[in-house]
Amino acid sequence: WPTPFADGAYQRLYAITYAQDTRSYRIAKAEVSQSLVAFAAENPTIWKVFLTNLKKFEASGRRNGASRITEEILGHTRKPVELQDDYPKHVNQTLYAVLRNYSVCTCTNPNAFQDDIKRHLTRLCLKRSHVLRDGFVLFDLLFSGAPEPSTAAELVHWRHLQLEVPSFQKLKFDLPGGCSTPDEFPPTTARTEVLKTGEFCELLQNELGEVKICLKLQGKELVQLHDPEEIDRSLDHTQGISLAEVLKKHRLSPKIRIVLAYILARSVWQFYNSDWMKTKRTSETVQFMPERNVMRTLYACEPCFEVHFDDTGDNITEYCDWPNILHRYPRVLALGVLLVDIGRESYLTRTPRETGSLKEQTIQINEDCFMARTVFRDERWPAFNQLVNKTAAETYKAVAENCFDRNLFSMAALGSQRTDSNGEQAIEQRRAILYERVVYPLHTLLIDMGWTDALRNIEPLDPTSPSQTTPRISNGGSRHSRATSDTNTQITGSPTTQAQLLTECADPIRKRSEEWLDRVMKSGINSLLISHYMGPYDRIRVAILDTGYDRGSIFFRNRSRRSRIKGWKDLVDGLPEAEDTDGHGTHVVSLVMKMAPAADIYVARVAKNTDGLQDASKNVAEAISWATDNCKTDIISMSFGFPDEVLVDDEPVISKAIRKAMLDRDDAVLFFAAAANLGAQEKEMFPANHDLVISIRGTNVQGTFEDFNPPPDRDGPSVFGILGKVVPSAGLCSQDEVCKSGTSVATPIAAGIAAMLLGYADLGCHKGKLQPGHRRKLRTRRGMEAMFRAISTWMAEKLLYVNPQKFFQNGEPVQWLIMISAADDARGARAPN
Repeated sequence: WPTPFADGAYQRLYAITYAQDTRSYRIAKAEVSQSLVAFAAENPTIWKVFLTNLKKFEASGRRNGASRITEEILGHTRKPVELQDDYPKHVNQTLYAVLRNYSVCTCTNPNAFQDDIKRHLTRLCLKRSHVLRDGFVLFDLLFSGAPEPSTAAELVHWRHLQLEVPSFQKLKFDLPGGCSTPDEFPPTTARTEVLKTGEFCELLQNELGEVKICLKLQGKELVQLHDPEEIDRSLDHTQGISLAEVLKKHRLSPKIRIVLAYILARSVWQFYNSDWMKTKRTSETVQFMPERNVMRTLYACEPCFEVHFDDTGDNITEYCDWPNILHRYPRVLALGVLLVDIGRESYLTRTPRETGSLKEQTIQINEDCFMARTVFRDERWPAFNQLVNKTAAETYKAVAENCFDRNLFSMAALGSQRTDSNGEQAIEQRRAILYERVVYPLHTLLIDMGWTDALRNIEPLDPTSPSQTTPRISNGGSRHSRATSDTNTQITGSPTTQAQLLTECADPIRKRSEEWLDRVMKSGINSLLISHYMGPYDRIRVAILDTGYDRGSIFFRNRSRRSRIKGWKDLVDGLPEAEDTDGHGTHVVSLVMKMAPAADIYVARVAKNTDGLQDASKNVAEAISWATDNCKTDIISMSFGFPDEVLVDDEPVISKAIRKAMLDRDDAVLFFAAAANLGAQEKEMFPANHDLVISIRGTNVQGTFEDFNPPPDRDGPSVFGILGKVVPSAGLCSQDEVCKSGTSVATPIAAGIAAMLLGYADLGCHKGKLQPGHRRKLRTRRGMEAMFRAISTWMAEKLLYVNPQKFFQNGEPVQWLIMISAADDARGARAPN
C-alpha cells in the first residue's frame, strides 16, 4: 500500500480516481497494478491495513490536495484559472517601442548608417509581480553607461532606471482638418523634463553615483522626473553572469530552482505577446548581476533578461507555420527548455545554432523537443526530486511537460480556426493557457512548499569556483577490502582508490563467484549467439573506458580472444598498441568478454591509473565520442566515478558527450557506470548518477547487496545490483587471475549481460520472434532497465538483483515473451519504484 504523503494525500489513488490518459495516470496505474499483485499474495494482516487505508481515502474525498494533484500534476483544470497580476497589453509594446528608439547611442557617431549604429546594453529586470503606482506600471531596467563593448571582458558601468508606463489607454480622436485631440495624462506635481534621444544618451554617460534614474513615458517620449530614488544594491562592473554559468558552477537548492522557474515563467507570460520576446529566452540570455563587493554576491530571485533592440538576435516569432516542425510555438518551447535546464543536476552546454535560416530554426526546434523527450523519460529528473516530496517533483515535471505539449497550445485545444493561428485572439488564448498550465501551478507549488517568502528574501549565491571534485575508480569498499587495507591493497579515504587484490581468491567465496560466471559464459543463450554470429550478422559492440588492457596477460594470449578486440584508442600517451600498467582495465575488459563471448570489444585508455583519473574528464569525453561516432558501439562501460562532474574549461564535457551520443544515436546506446564504494558515507557518483546512465551496484552470488554500495534514494527509483564480490578475472602479465570486489567489478558484468541480451534480441528478430520495434526499444536505456527488472529478484525495498539465471531457466518461447513485455513496458508507463 502506498504510504500517504505528509499532507495526507494518497497520490496514486487520486490519480486513478480522476483517470485521464496522462503520464501521471499511467504511472499510477502501473504502480497500483504491481501493488495489487503483491496484495493478493499477502496475509490477512496486510488486507486489514489495506481496508483501513481505503476507508481513509474514501473519507478524505477531495481534501488534502486532491484537487491540486489533479489540476497541476495531471495538467488540466476543471475551470479556467482567473488571470492574476495582469495589466493592459499595450503597456509592454509601448515601453519596448520607446526604449528601442532611445537605446541608439548618439554620442559616438550621430550620423552613423543603420549597419554602424551602436546601442547601449540593456537588461530588463524580471520581477515576482508587477508594481502599479498612480495608474502607472513600474519597470526596472539597466542600461550601460557607454555603448555596447567590443569584448565580453570589457567593464560596464550600469545605470539603474525606473520607468513608469501608463496602464490606461490614451484616447485620441482625429478631427477635421487633420487635427487631433492632445494626449491626456493624469496631472502630476513632480518636476519633469522631456528627453530627446541624444539627451538620453548623455544622461546614461553621466556619472551620477548610486541612484535610480526615474523616467516616465509620455506618448513616444521619455520624461525625466526631477527626483531620483535610492538603489537597492550596487552592481559590479561586469556584463552579467548567465543562467548557464550559474547552473554549471553552483548546486542550487530546490527552493532556489523553483523560485527561479516561477519568475522566468511569469516573465514569459507577462511579456508573451510583445516585442520583448523577440530575443529568445535561453540560459545564456537570462542574466544575473553580481553585487560590487568582495564576494560578488548573486541573488537567484533577481534575474534579468538580455535585450537586443537591434533585432540581430534570434528574433523569435510567436507562431511558426513551417512544415516538419514538432512545436509551433517557439516562445513556449524556449521556456520549456529553461525549465528543463533548471531541473538538471548539471547543466548541459548546447551549441546554439544560427537561427537566421528556416532550416536552422527547424532543426533547433526539433532538437529541443527530442532533448526534452529524453529528459522526461528519466526517473531522476528533476534533480531535486529526492529533496522534496514526490508531489512537488511531479508537479514541476508536469509543468515542464506542458511547455513541450504541442497539442496543448494548438488550434484544436483553442477551438479556433487555423487561419487565425497568428491572430490576436489566438495569441491571447495561448497566453491564458500558459498562465493556467505553467505559471499558476508553479506559484501554487511555492505556496504549498511554504516558499513564497523566498520571492522577496532568499539566501544569496556566492559565485566562487565550484569545489574541486576528485574522481576515483569504484573498487572495493567491502568488508574484505577493509580487512586488507593495512597491506596497501586498499587506501581507504584517499582521493583515489587503488585496485584491490583480495587474499580470498583461494577460498570458497572466490569459487562460488567463478561458478556464477561460468554459468553465464556456458549458458545455452551464449552458445546460440556464438553460432549465430558466425554468419553474416553485425555483432553487438561494447566499449570499455578504463586504464587499457595488457596484451601480455594470460587471458589475452588466446588468439581468438585477441581477435575479438576490434578497436583501441590510447587517449593518454597515444600508443598504437594496447597497454595497461595498472591492471584495473585488464580485469574489467576480460569480465565483459566473459559475459558476452559473441560481442565485439573496443577499448579506450582514458588514464594510466586511478590517480590519473583526476584529470581525465577530457579523455573520457573524447573516448565516448570515439566509441559512439567511430566505433558505433551499442554499450559503453565505465568502471570509475567522480563525487561530482569535473568541468573542463567550465564545460561539463562528459555530460555533453553522453547527451550528444544519445541525440546522434536516437537513444540507442547504453551507458553503464559504477555507483560508489563507501556505503552510506558516499552518495552515488558521477557518471552513475547521470540521468542517461544505468547505475550498477555490487552483490554476492546470492544477490545480497554488499555494504560498500551507496544506499538507494528514498524517493528515487529502484536500483540494480549484480555480482561484484570477490570476482576472479584477468590480471597483468606478471599475475595469474586476480580477484576484485566493488561496483567497478559489477559494472562490466552488467554491461556484458546487456550485450548478451541485445544479441539475443537480434537473434529473435532474425527468427521472426521479435519485431524490429521491440529490438529497437531494448537498445535504449529505458528498454534495458525494463529488461533488467524482468529478470531481477526483489531483495529489499528498491534493491533489484539482476539474476540472469532467472532468464535462462525459461524455455525459448517464454524468453521471447519476456523480451516483448519488457519492450512494451518501456514504451508505456514508467516502471514502479
